[in-house]
Amino acid sequence: MIEKGQDEEALPETGEKEHSKAGMILASLAAALGLTGLLGTSKKRKKEDK
Repeated sequence: MIEKGQDEEALPETGEKEHSKAGMILASLAAALGLTGLLGTSKKRKKEDK
């Protein structure tokens, strides 16, 4: 029985929002670690050049 205001072909909840939030957090962390590594490498090269 379909309640008033509810679509017949409503899709089930798949939890996609939870996955995308976790993915965004992991991507941000990976980007931050990558930038930190690049900055560290840059500083190391400057010290070796002196």
